[in-house]
Amino acid sequence: MITILFVDDNLERIRSIRSVLPKDKVQTEYVTTKNEALKRVAEKNYDLAIIDIMLPNTLDEPYPNKNAGVELINEFQRRRVNPPHHIIGVTSDDETFSEHEHSFADILFPIIKWNQFDNTEWKDRIVRNIEYIYSAKYKNKKDLQVDIAVITAVQDEFDAVLNTFGDWQVINIQNDPSTYRFTRFTGKDGQAHGILLTILSEMGLTAATNQTTKIINEFSPQKVFMVGICGGVKGKVDLGDLVIASNSWDYGSGKINPSKGKSGHYYEFESSPNQISVNPSYNSLKYSTESEIEAILKEWNDHHRDKPMSAKIHCGPMPSGASVICDKTLFEEIIKPQHRKCLAIDMETYGVYYACKNSALPGINYLSIKAVSDFADEEKNDDYHEFCCYLSSNFLKNCIYNELL
Repeated sequence: MITILFVDDNLERIRSIRSVLPKDKVQTEYVTTKNEALKRVAEKNYDLAIIDIMLPNTLDEPYPNKNAGVELINEFQRRRVNPPHHIIGVTSDDETFSEHEHSFADILFPIIKWNQFDNTEWKDRIVRNIEYIYSAKYKNKKDLQVDIAVITAVQDEFDAVLNTFGDWQVINIQNDPSTYRFTRFTGKDGQAHGILLTILSEMGLTAATNQTTKIINEFSPQKVFMVGICGGVKGKVDLGDLVIASNSWDYGSGKINPSKGKSGHYYEFESSPNQISVNPSYNSLKYSTESEIEAILKEWNDHHRDKPMSAKIHCGPMPSGASVICDKTLFEEIIKPQHRKCLAIDMETYGVYYACKNSALPGINYLSIKAVSDFADEEKNDDYHEFCCYLSSNFLKNCIYNELL
């Protein structure tokens, strides 16, 4: 997918140009001032910026600056921002076009003169540029356009996602032994999404951080999701419930001190958590996806009448650690005091969040969606594994289809 930023205060022109772009190849955003554009490119990489030559510097200015677009391009170089890889200048004014045509040619960027009544010339030039940018971006990956990366930790989780989407192709990356599958999935609005699926080489934070970093560097996804199973906090969630991890941290991060007044292997743990939160918009999924849960449950129960299930959706903290927890006392003494609203724990979510947040590729949205298969105590069993993998993978599919993520 090519990411395009419109910098233009003429919304009619933006709509006109967007109408001729290939929807399956572009994702667009817009701002209306020079200062907004500088802020946006500092937060995210764009493949292309389509910049109006005349536009206001700020929202407070009543009149446009006739050279704002040119000044913006110059500031891309002076400031510590992420300059767009390609730029197209645009104007409706004949005098402005003539004044800047040669200066744009000098920096090897095109400038088009937009006419709302005749799009023949400018349409062809923009479409040709889009096709070139798209081809250049994906030529080394055999047209592999990854919009969404899905990470799983164990085989059951991986197989559930394989069965949920279908039509996968094997992807081999030179000098990378990791398992990758790729498919394209179309949402209800006709938008095609390139989805990459992987499984960790082993469970745990280190493997999750490493694999997520490799995927970001190799495929540049816009979104990274993790699905599968987790251990729930008894009394706050039930077996089979779905947990959206609003934030995560390494619950083993801190300092171990000898316990005063006790002999033997007693200790006191001083936690030092670094909490990482997801995009705030994801926190509303709990309220906007109840129908998705109901549809998935109906499908499951229709095909598993001997093993009917129920589930609710929750959104809250899910810390991660390096070990499988089978001890209620350890949870009560070490993990629970770190956040009173903790809903579940796992071994990988924090690693995924950490890699995404600290990536050199800005603007990645990330989320862990896991179903409760046990209560992280001595009564662990596999009775809920199949359902939990089914629930989390199908919830992800439905949310992508309905453009909820």
